[in-house]
Amino acid sequence: DLCVVGPTGSGKSRTVAEFARVLGYRVEPMALFKDMTARDLLQQRETSTRGDTRWRHSPLVTAVLEGSLCVLDGLENLDRGTLCLLQRLVHERELDLFDGTRIVPRAAYEQLLAEGAAVDGLGGSGSAGQQRVLPAHPAFRLVALATPPPSASAAGGGGGGGGKAQTRTAWLTSEACSMFQFHALGGISPADELRLLRAVPGAERAPPGSLEALLGLAQRVRASRDDDSLRSLATSLSTRQLLRITRHLAAYPENAAQGALHQLVHKATLSRFLPSTTADALERLLADANLGPAPADAGAAAAALPPLTVEETHVSIAGMRTARAPRDPAHDALVPRALFFDNARHSVVMRDMLRDYLLGEHLLLVGNQGVAKNKLADRFLELLRLPREYIQLHRDT
Repeated sequence: DLCVVGPTGSGKSRTVAEFARVLGYRVEPMALFKDMTARDLLQQRETSTRGDTRWRHSPLVTAVLEGSLCVLDGLENLDRGTLCLLQRLVHERELDLFDGTRIVPRAAYEQLLAEGAAVDGLGGSGSAGQQRVLPAHPAFRLVALATPPPSASAAGGGGGGGGKAQTRTAWLTSEACSMFQFHALGGISPADELRLLRAVPGAERAPPGSLEALLGLAQRVRASRDDDSLRSLATSLSTRQLLRITRHLAAYPENAAQGALHQLVHKATLSRFLPSTTADALERLLADANLGPAPADAGAAAAALPPLTVEETHVSIAGMRTARAPRDPAHDALVPRALFFDNARHSVVMRDMLRDYLLGEHLLLVGNQGVAKNKLADRFLELLRLPREYIQLHRDT
């Protein structure tokens, strides 16, 4: 079993995905979080269509039984007690599940069968007073992904990630070291990173020198070891984020002359929510990198845009025209129909949402309570004629 350690944005997930593809493995990904318990790691309760509660295997247990490659993303987030639960699985290929099932190595399972023990195979159900025993698939492998401990992460890497690690306790204990074969994945070189950006389809349409300036800005932020405020921005300018910005420039080159690159960097770093000292330092770095001045007054620019026009098959939002989804009677009731008063500022926000949506990105609306985030999302879906599935998140979700 393996553990790949590298800074955020260094390509750990992509490297493991390619590793699994080459070896012909099916991947069972599992994201780990800070408050994850042993039960979350192995099984969860769910309700059947008949209203009965039952245990559902986690991706980890599914991989153990089916011989897949389980990728545990974020090993540094696990509590030490929860991490110790993996020791028996890693060393002995044994697990005791919360529904009473016991998983043993294939050799032990076959020995039990040879001795005439009453065990249920895969898919069976244990009878009263009998423990269900299942064999671990011999092809099962575990790959964990982690960021370096704070002391090592402070030394920096091409992918960033030092700021978040500063708040994390060291997870690389002697128990963790005995569980995996460790492989370090450092950040890629600036030359290789620039080659990746230039390989984005349409990247040649970006303004001359803009990709070099963008990469230079990211390198300066990542190298700011003595400035905590700038080091906290390193994850916001990882290789993944730089590729997103490049794809945006390639798809909408007409916006580059309007300070779009400057605006995209601010959006990637969430500069509106940064402390004033950090935001000022970022602005100085942008000026030094010649990434263009901040756009003119947003209100005046929005007022000059074409009005919203809605047709049966197409919609134009702040001058950006796109096709609407065809009518689907099966999902028509899920398409929002919001009472919405269109205005220039909201049209600009929806236009930016539409640009990212057409690029295949996932969207996140951030704002104070009462600024019409839900209304804006409903209106956006209504214009594109897309069904909505609504989930209210809370602390225990």
